[in-house]
Amino acid sequence: MLDTGAIENVSAHHKKLVQFLKGVGWIFKIFYTMCKHIILILLIPGIEFTAAFAQQICPLRQNIRPKGISSLESFKRIAISDQGRIKPFDTYARNFMVQLSGKDSFDENTAIEWLAKLLFAPDTTREDKVFLIRNAEVLESLGITARGKGQYSYSQIEPALKKLANLAQSAREIEEGSRNIVGNEILRLYQNVVLYTNLANSFSFAIPNSDFQVGDEDVVRLLDLPQGKNVYSFWDIASKAEVILTATEGVETNKAQEKTAQEKELLRLLGDLYRWSTFYENHSVSIVPIINSQKKFWLSPWEAINREFKDPEIKEEMHHLQNLVVHYWNGDQLQFDMAARIFRDSVKSRFGPFDTKSFDGFNFEIEILYQRLKPLFWARLFYGASFFVLVFSKIFKRIFLQYSSLLLIISGFIFHAWIVIAHAVIMGLSPATNLYGAFALVGLMCVFIGFGFMLRHKTARGIFVSSACGFVFLLIANRFPGLF
Repeated sequence: MLDTGAIENVSAHHKKLVQFLKGVGWIFKIFYTMCKHIILILLIPGIEFTAAFAQQICPLRQNIRPKGISSLESFKRIAISDQGRIKPFDTYARNFMVQLSGKDSFDENTAIEWLAKLLFAPDTTREDKVFLIRNAEVLESLGITARGKGQYSYSQIEPALKKLANLAQSAREIEEGSRNIVGNEILRLYQNVVLYTNLANSFSFAIPNSDFQVGDEDVVRLLDLPQGKNVYSFWDIASKAEVILTATEGVETNKAQEKTAQEKELLRLLGDLYRWSTFYENHSVSIVPIINSQKKFWLSPWEAINREFKDPEIKEEMHHLQNLVVHYWNGDQLQFDMAARIFRDSVKSRFGPFDTKSFDGFNFEIEILYQRLKPLFWARLFYGASFFVLVFSKIFKRIFLQYSSLLLIISGFIFHAWIVIAHAVIMGLSPATNLYGAFALVGLMCVFIGFGFMLRHKTARGIFVSSACGFVFLLIANRFPGLF
């Protein structure tokens, strides 16, 4: 039973409390480790087994690295359509990192920092060990040597891409209920590698490539290309497509010996434009909304280039996306932020005020704050710690441990309430609309009931109920899609 009169004597136990907290510090460390190793349930959607690995990552293959920028605050607020919801890039990045590696960061890089490297300078991520593979049979099948903590890089997996695709095709043909752990792991890895490859190519239209090398100065002047360099990006050339078409009208029917060097160069550029536009289209980063009288849908940059090239607003937005890449490489923070803001404003201008308020401004700020605070982790940590401290209070018969447990319950309750409220605000729905919100809400109610039981009956059993219910219901909620 809780002794309410003992509150006045807490100061007498102060020294003992300090000593005890030092002794039980390891409890928090154990619980923290336990939470970090909770198995993440990854849903494996249908995968297209066409020519997923036919397209290769197309970065600059040179011994140069981007200068990068110090802050991605403007970039993380760009809207992306993913899994039926419009969310900030920051949420997408965290979700992608968890799917890839089981963690929401890589080394000292946050998820958004690493994703920016993959999008803008993909070659710099080839050696990053972000692919989680813990099944020895999968590693053996792919000819990869097991090592470390089960994290592997794209360069380690790349030699086995064809074999991985074949194994994934075989696993896909097995009914989901009959598929074993190895088959599911093969499919999960295949999906992650395909997504990684698609993301690596998402902004390749803005990265200079030798396919668009222009050595003829007359062609450079004709197309009004930047002077002082001879290697350009797909977008540099594509934005001059009308000039090229006009200059080569009727030329393609001429014999080779009748074509001038300039005409041959222009025809080659046209051929490379066509080849790239059909080769690199993907659906990974849907950040360009298309709005017409029938419906609204979101496209990746490559899809927007291929389908909406003649739309002047879309062309201007592609130009701003190219500037993101250029300023990232040059380390121009101010220009990078301006390009991101102009792109966001352009997207918003094509929506009505009612539409944009659901995916920008206040909602996005709440979601970014939610991701930064990690309330789900902290709520479970406090609930679990409260349970263990209460157990120790019964073992050692120390009343101040019961009060410590109570303080931990209150701390967990605060983060838990934030989960429910933020989820409702961000999703714009009742907390019980999906399973994530429903379990979080039921868990919060159980914690409140247990807390009320403890106050009414002055018994520690209420704390046991609150801590156990809070932890278990949040653990279950985490198994279902929530803000992700």
